[in-house]
Amino acid sequence: MKNIVYLIALATIFSCGGAATNVGGSGIDGEIVPGYQYVNHTKKGGATPQVKEYAYFNYYVMDGDSMLFTNTKTGTGEPQKVLITDDFSGQNAGQKPLVLSLQKMAVGDSLSLYIPRDSLPADNKLKSDKLTYHISLQEIKDEAAFMAALEEENAKKQQAMIAGQAREAEIADMVKLRAAEYTKGKLDSKIKTTPSGLKYMIHEEGNGVLPKKGQEVYAHYYGALTDGTQFDNSFKRGQLFNFPLGAGRVIRGWDEGFALLSPGTKATLFIPAELGYGPQGSPPRIPPNSELIFYVEMDNVR
Repeated sequence: MKNIVYLIALATIFSCGGAATNVGGSGIDGEIVPGYQYVNHTKKGGATPQVKEYAYFNYYVMDGDSMLFTNTKTGTGEPQKVLITDDFSGQNAGQKPLVLSLQKMAVGDSLSLYIPRDSLPADNKLKSDKLTYHISLQEIKDEAAFMAALEEENAKKQQAMIAGQAREAEIADMVKLRAAEYTKGKLDSKIKTTPSGLKYMIHEEGNGVLPKKGQEVYAHYYGALTDGTQFDNSFKRGQLFNFPLGAGRVIRGWDEGFALLSPGTKATLFIPAELGYGPQGSPPRIPPNSELIFYVEMDNVR
């Protein structure tokens, strides 16, 4: 359901209609709503999404040659889904161009919807005269199939949560031992230090390429002070934590540290206060000028 809510919010960029434009241009199939031209690039034929069915699709949005956003690099990276409706009143008004576009597609089709710049808020910062919303229809489900898939998805999440929570005690003991060894200097020969002062120790190397700035990182973590006192961890929630690398959404030690880890890597980061929460700390659990220890398991990057 989270994906549907996200999609509805995203679709509000379609909520305004522009002046009608000429649809006789080369390659244009027509208009979805006045001013919003489209072209179906594939036209595979077959069933199209009907009212009360759910359409599963991938998308990316372009401003000229620049990609603004795509569902494949956010959240789970799974297809978005939306309920096909013929009621575009109230909060559904913004979905109309998207839903009508999907209804012109069969599974496997790729369609481009062109959104005129003058139909968007006046303070938009587009470089081109339109947004291009590229959509590929992946699957169509009726209500029963949708509910069954939702239950299966929730069951998998529950299993993952239970598995993560079951490891919390084991991870806690390991981090306490590692913190004690670190403060006594027993890990010095195993630790690498970067020019910024970040220290890290690889326990298990992953595979694949290192993440790049702007990519979404997904990982488990267990954070503790140097005396082993835990202040936060993702294992107790049973959910991976994700953040865009290098965007300043996390402490500097994380942006630098995770850039050194490929997917599958297990490591410990020793983060000095200046790369963590600094002289202010993070009350009430992290005192001022605290060095932090994070055991991390890099899961994947999108």
